[in-house]
Amino acid sequence: MPNIGMGGPMPQPARIGISTGGIIGIVVGALLAVGLIVLGVIMLAGKSGGGTLGSSASAPESGNERESPKISDKEDFSNFHKEIEKKIAPAEIKIIQTLAGLDSAESHEEALEIMYRVVGMMDARNLMLKLIDPKTAEVKNLLDEYIQLNERAFQLWKNLIDEFEEENDGKVQRLFNEIEKLGNTRSIEWLKRFNRMCEKHNMPKLDEMMK
Repeated sequence: MPNIGMGGPMPQPARIGISTGGIIGIVVGALLAVGLIVLGVIMLAGKSGGGTLGSSASAPESGNERESPKISDKEDFSNFHKEIEKKIAPAEIKIIQTLAGLDSAESHEEALEIMYRVVGMMDARNLMLKLIDPKTAEVKNLLDEYIQLNERAFQLWKNLIDEFEEENDGKVQRLFNEIEKLGNTRSIEWLKRFNRMCEKHNMPKLDEMMK
């Protein structure tokens, strides 16, 4: 990523009357609060659904109800793979191509315009992901993780745009670093999982589809 607009001095916490330790405490406290909320949601989901997180619908309560036709893991992943190949991969390529324009941006305004286009395409891509309807737990978990990953990236980019507009150079740099870290950790792990399933079912890997 280019260091556009990042040459200014780092903002000083003293200006707003909060020490560095205080900021860290606020962040840690917020993370703990979110963790407790997520844990509560998972526990409630497990109790109400009668199973573990990521499992399919609960079993019928009476013998009169008919179960929906089951679909094999291979067939379900094949359907998911087609959605990725036809809709998601082209959207990802478009996002990457648009991001490449930051390398040649000659002004603050031009860089912002590119970023706004990127988050708009990210939002559309995330909506397409949410319209995919997997039938097996394995594919559902894979899709859910991908959605969460992309929603996190989308939020980081929105935050980055806000700070970039205000020319908060230090915060912009930190957000760039966080986006890069997300790509080098969770994104790579998800890609490995997806490609392992491609190998298992003898289908093209994601990087092959995006060439």
